[in-house]
Amino acid sequence: MEEVNGRGIDEQKIEENGWIKVLALITGIAVMTIPFTGSWWILKFAEVLIFEFSPFDMRLEFLGESVEIPAIQYALLSFKILIVISGIFIVIGALTNKWWSRHLLRFGAGKPAWFVLGILITVVLFIPLNSYLQNMDIPFQLPIYGEKTVSFQQENIRVSFKIVSKFTESFIYALIVSILGLYVRFKIKPLPPKKV
Repeated sequence: MEEVNGRGIDEQKIEENGWIKVLALITGIAVMTIPFTGSWWILKFAEVLIFEFSPFDMRLEFLGESVEIPAIQYALLSFKILIVISGIFIVIGALTNKWWSRHLLRFGAGKPAWFVLGILITVVLFIPLNSYLQNMDIPFQLPIYGEKTVSFQQENIRVSFKIVSKFTESFIYALIVSILGLYVRFKIKPLPPKKV
């Protein structure tokens, strides 16, 4: 067996995985909490239309009335179940030292990043929507992030309202957890084969 600083390579791998597994355990618990932290992105047209969204939940309110689309709610529920299972896999992978532990850990640790990437792509899709609104002579654009006051006048009536769009603290939390997950995924080393 090769030695590095008086220790075998196998011992070094196990020791290096030790602190990664502690980080993985923390990450796994954090991943399981992601779906329950709330909306990741909010879009408000005054108080007339409110749209709050995350990959696990959606709230659409029009004139104070909640609008629900069952097919979307079921899809979001399946994502919620998937991310909780991913967190459980990370925890199991962190607490065990079997040949399959690393596979469970790597499977679960990459999932939050896909959800974060998905929400970013969804929000960025508003850029072409703004071009479309301009072509239709609609006098405002949807801000991807920030606040915009829209005013327009028709005959003797002047209408003014605010459009607010923002990422929430829940999104920042999910982003941090996904970065931790990717770090764990790429840092975990395979266990050395057992000597017979």
